Amino acid sequence: MPGCTKDLCCAYCGGIVDWDEEHRYGVCKYCGHTSINIPANDSALERDRELDEAVKAWSQGNPLSAVKNIKNVLSSDPTDPRAILFLSYITRKDKPPLDIELDSADRRFLENLASVDRRFGVFITPYLKS
Repeated sequence: MPGCTKDLCCAYCGGIVDWDEEHRYGVCKYCGHTSINIPANDSALERDRELDEAVKAWSQGNPLSAVKNIKNVLSSDPTDPRAILFLSYITRKDKPPLDIELDSADRRFLENLASVDRRFGVFITPYLKS
C-alpha cells in the first residue's frame, strides 16, 4: 500500500497504521486493527508477529497455520496468555484456569480477536471479567 512503511503496516490488511507514539499503539486507517506496544526486545516482538500471523491465518480459514504460529509462540514463552487462550479455543482442548493473568496489552489483543470471531468473544468473556 502506498505510504506504508514496514513498521507502520497493518498485519491484517497491509494498510497504513496511524501510530500514537505517546501511548505506543496504532490503528489501521483501512480496517481498524489495533497494533499495540512494540516490545523492547526481539523475542517479544517475534511472539507478537507470530500471534498476528496466527490471527490472520485463522481469519482466512487456515487453522493449521494458526496453530503452528501459536505453538511457535508457546515454544519461546509457554506462559503467554494470549497464545494459551487462542490455542485452547482453536483446538477445543485443555481450557485454561479462569485465574490466568492478563495485562492491558493481552486484553486488547484478545478483544481485537473477539471482534474478528464472535465465538472467540464468548469463549474469552470469563477471562476478561477478572
